[in-house]
Formats: sequence, structure tokens, C-alpha cells
Amino acid sequence: MPRRRFNDAVLFYNLLMMIPRWLPYALACSVFLATVDFFVKLASNKISASMGMFLYGTTTFVVGLAWVSYLKITGQPLLITKTGLIYSIALGLAFSLVTMLLYFTFVHVSVSLGSPTIRVMGLPSPVCLVFYSCTNL
Repeated sequence: MPRRRFNDAVLFYNLLMMIPRWLPYALACSVFLATVDFFVKLASNKISASMGMFLYGTTTFVVGLAWVSYLKITGQPLLITKTGLIYSIALGLAFSLVTMLLYFTFVHVSVSLGSPTIRVMGLPSPVCLVFYSCTNL
């Protein structure tokens, strides 16, 4: 019986170790994405899309500035390359369009219909497939 308990413990440990290290971040990201949809829906009828996007951008800038400042103050390295800079700018433009389109979408539809539709339609995106195949990820 002790041998079986040991084997069960080893099996459980191995199962835990198979959980990728990125999974907790992905789970937290999914919670925050749902939160974004919820708050955009609440705001969409109470603020113009342009003002909502401006406030989103301002908030994101302040949080990013605080993070970079913390890293700089604590002496941690800040890596930047030309390619990284270009991709980061493209990311910012893409998220700006996402924010604007979320406001436009949620003015006309509920979160329970709009959010899953947007997420499912984004999965097989040709843009993602092209970028994924063009990069060495």
C-alpha cells in the first residue's frame, strides 16, 4: 500500500509539473479580457468612443510609465530593438482599433452576444496566421 501511495504522489507531481508556466498568465489574461468587455459595455452608452479610447490610452500610458520607471529605478535592464519597437507600435495601433470597435459594437449589442462573437471570429484570423507563419515563434 505505501508503494501505491508513493506512485500516486509521483503521478500527481508529474501532472502538476506538466502545467505550462505560462498558463496562469493566460488565465489571468482571459479574466481581464472579460473585464474589459464588461467595462466597455458599461461605458459605451455613457461616453463617446473617441473619449473612451482616449481615456483608455491615457490609463495605459500611465501604467506603462509607472512600470518602466520602476524597472529603471531598480536598475533592471530595459531591452529595446528596432524590430521590437516596430511590433510594439503595431500592437498599440491594433489595440486602439480594438478599443474603438468594442465601443461601436457594444452600443448595439449585449456583452453576452458581442464578446463571444468577437473572440471566436478572431481565432482563425488570416492576419494571425500570416504573422505566425512569418515569425519564428
